[in-house]
Amino acid sequence: MSYTSRFVDQGFVVFRNVIPSTLIDECLHFLSKAKRRKSYLYYSQSTHRWSTPNLSDSGHLIESILNPSQQIQAPNFARSVRNLLYNDSLYRSLCSVSTDTLDFVSWQDMAFDQSTGTIDHLDSWYLDTESPGGVIGAWFALEDIKRESGPFFVCPGSHHLGPISRNDVPNHDEFLSLIQKRIIDHKLTKLPILLNKGDLLLWHSQLIHGSFTPTDFHFSRKSLTSHFYPLGKRRNDSTTTDGLINDLRSLRSTSHPRIFRNVRFGRSPLFYASAGPLLLLKQRIGMISSRAWNMRR
Repeated sequence: MSYTSRFVDQGFVVFRNVIPSTLIDECLHFLSKAKRRKSYLYYSQSTHRWSTPNLSDSGHLIESILNPSQQIQAPNFARSVRNLLYNDSLYRSLCSVSTDTLDFVSWQDMAFDQSTGTIDHLDSWYLDTESPGGVIGAWFALEDIKRESGPFFVCPGSHHLGPISRNDVPNHDEFLSLIQKRIIDHKLTKLPILLNKGDLLLWHSQLIHGSFTPTDFHFSRKSLTSHFYPLGKRRNDSTTTDGLINDLRSLRSTSHPRIFRNVRFGRSPLFYASAGPLLLLKQRIGMISSRAWNMRR
């Protein structure tokens, strides 16, 4: 079965040993340096709050990092993340499952030092194309993933059940309840994906997935996640022509000629350098609160 057929049938594909170890080692080196700097400021994907490093007893960064590729406070770490996101091995893997295009836009990336125990969800509620199912998720294993570490899981074939639109179900808790109903009603299986360093997982935007809670917090689960829009498609949350994913207004080129990056202010280096410290201060004195939904179990 071809990669495309497997992706269409199961909703995910694993590519073994496709990400160069040299790029991974560079990224882990700079992550280790960044997380030990008390002044390092980042936005947590799992809690939707600004944070400075909080390490576990085992020395793992507890919270995930949203958009590390744009973190100007740790430029070497950001560059090493971009080297992973825009490498040709990833591009060729995306092409092997895509039925839309051979040009992609890296829209959001996240770095994990350990598993945060991500809730069961499907990406389409959060981000997708106007015609649902166009976004491809990517999960990079930066080390060998152990069962005790809280591995990523997928529910094979669950993407055939279709999207859950935020327009129809605007409440996050209700959305999560519908996900659980799908799992129970359709007797879906949560398949742990035990990848090795250099392996890559790609999944469909409507596939139910998440990560297990670690059973042993001594284990890290170093990994990188991103999502890729097909170039030229419209976002599902757009109401104007600004929602069109194209390379004329909101995108910039990368080191790969067929992968672009989004440069909207909220995802740009300027945002993390200027707005981040101010928003952290407002958060700490209670002027702003976290977003209503939390991605942790």
